[in-house]
Amino acid sequence: MTRARAALPGKLGEYFDNRQEPGRAGLPVMSVTQHDGLVLRETIDRRTESTLAPEQHLLVRPGDIAYNMMRMWQGACGLADRDAMVSPAYVVLRPKPNVDPTFAYQLFKSERVLHLLWAYSHGLTEDRLRLYFDDFSSIPLTLPELPLQRSIGRVLQHWDTAIAQAQRLGELRERRLYGLLAHLIGMHQSGPLEPGWSREELGSLSQFKSGGTPDRSRAAFWGGDVPWVSAKDLKSFDLATSVEQLTSEGAAKITRVKAGAVLILVPGMGLFKDLPIGVAARELTFNQDVKALLPRRGLDPRFLAYALKASRKTLMDRVDSAGHGTGRLATDVLEGLPITFPAPPEQQTIVRVLDAATQELRQVSRLVEALAKEKRAALQRLLPVDGFDHSADCSRVGALA
Repeated sequence: MTRARAALPGKLGEYFDNRQEPGRAGLPVMSVTQHDGLVLRETIDRRTESTLAPEQHLLVRPGDIAYNMMRMWQGACGLADRDAMVSPAYVVLRPKPNVDPTFAYQLFKSERVLHLLWAYSHGLTEDRLRLYFDDFSSIPLTLPELPLQRSIGRVLQHWDTAIAQAQRLGELRERRLYGLLAHLIGMHQSGPLEPGWSREELGSLSQFKSGGTPDRSRAAFWGGDVPWVSAKDLKSFDLATSVEQLTSEGAAKITRVKAGAVLILVPGMGLFKDLPIGVAARELTFNQDVKALLPRRGLDPRFLAYALKASRKTLMDRVDSAGHGTGRLATDVLEGLPITFPAPPEQQTIVRVLDAATQELRQVSRLVEALAKEKRAALQRLLPVDGFDHSADCSRVGALA
């Protein structure tokens, strides 16, 4: 078998030009995102109205790659699938005939190339780093020949398609969960009480506990087996572990709660986007950004947690700013929240239905994580750190296709 001819050492400027054509009236305006590539500006939450005329924007054409100069080293780039306009603060890469755009877009998401993009960005601090086209074009990188680029690009695109489909399924599962929450609990939260249902303020239904942080300079307090829940752990509804853990000695310095406590984030940047809530699945501790609610007898902890999720919009409307982009949910707001609840047997019936929907959503989330992990492994195998050995890459593509 004839060995594929190795590519000569090159630089990214040999594969891309800088497109600087002005935009045109009637074309959609798109923004670059870190995870979703190029998206319509009107679809993103942080959208701002542009005062620029169309010709003050930059034109992108199908196959172009636009990137955010300040975030390219974090993977903030997008592959255009249509004629469109982007901010003049972006750089638009026009691929030359020797590069496949789909392959290049995947390449710019790989760890090795992200490190190079960071190394060639300039700025006094990381939040000021910029990658201008001249610096981008000088990055030393040799790409495989075009047929192999296309093969690798197609293989990696399979994972993107699968991940996007799983994420869509996750969105549908989440919508179903919140629909059930609204139907089973939310519709009872205001208005006349139905037979068998009661309503009281949260402050009279549960005891509030505050968390804390043991002395970080004391090594004897950290690295044990007692969960210490913080904002990053409240992505899970059932809380059995945490990113950081305490020793028994460290846990003794702060509040410790038993299984069944309902935990809710009260100050945090994420409060403007969501209301993180979880239920302790075991005895644990928590930091000062979290409140623990200990339900009184006769109120199922999981029902209470779901009732809070059903009141998500009401509570998020009461979040105020604590400065520096941090949201704050005041304790008196929580204490005054009306909670409507049925007798314990009906609470448990509702919890079983909502637990099943939560489990379905959790399974899809795990599928998304597994597919993303598989793609990262494929990137590593197909885009090795030491450069492209074409004969080896051909066998890798065949194995992963």
